Amino acid sequence: MKLYRLFSLAIVLSTLSGCNKSPLIKVILLAGQSNMEGHDSKWNLLPEETIDKYRKNHNNVKINYDCTYEVTQGGVANTSNGKFVDVDFGQGRDNTYFGPEVGIASYLGKHDSNQRYYLIKSCEGSSSLAEHWAEDGHCYQTFVKDVNASIKMFKEKKLNFKIVAFMWMQGEEDSNREDYANQYQENTKGLINRLNSTFKTYIPNYGISFIDAGIAINTCWSRWEIINGAKKAVAASNDKYRYVEDSETLPRIDPGYHYTPESYLKLGERFAEEYLNIK
Repeated sequence: MKLYRLFSLAIVLSTLSGCNKSPLIKVILLAGQSNMEGHDSKWNLLPEETIDKYRKNHNNVKINYDCTYEVTQGGVANTSNGKFVDVDFGQGRDNTYFGPEVGIASYLGKHDSNQRYYLIKSCEGSSSLAEHWAEDGHCYQTFVKDVNASIKMFKEKKLNFKIVAFMWMQGEEDSNREDYANQYQENTKGLINRLNSTFKTYIPNYGISFIDAGIAINTCWSRWEIINGAKKAVAASNDKYRYVEDSETLPRIDPGYHYTPESYLKLGERFAEEYLNIK
């Protein structure tokens, strides 16, 4: 009888422990150069009804953003200062621009509203994978610092979280050099492997899901075929990886470097759609 009571007590304590555990927060990392950061995408040019629509119904998504490009240009970075805030327009290169985060939040709010998501966005325009996102590159180092700071915050607040996905929008800068373009596939694999290793404790056992987007089919980028081919090859190498095909042809602002505001919304939705399609 005594043994039975002890066993029953253990079950009760285990159940109570499970009840006290906070719901899982899924963390998605956003990184890359200007088209992840958000350039030339003046959100006040959008119709008011579009702005209102994309500001609603994604209370389950927060963002901690660090757009550092302006620092390299002598300006001040546009950041949330290490805090998670509501996703909104104005979280791009400066507060007049936005990136894919608005479309991502809108799609997740609509199609996975019961799940809490935290986005960590760390980007810099005109940055290359071969240099700035290499292991010792300043973009990668800033990115890791930003993610680690968020992890520390989660742990201090005793939040239950997993880093589930990495969304990557980059490649234009590497297309300007033949050697960088030819190294792009291996460099992308190296980046993913570093993330899986660095944040192993906080990533699912199968590894981080990877969603990539292509660069424009445009004479601005002389080696776009090599870059996009490398991206597609990486995406095809793992059933947890995806490639956003639409990203190549979504309308851009002349001469074609950056997306239109409408295209940024669509790009974000497609990122989120591809993520939710991963089983």
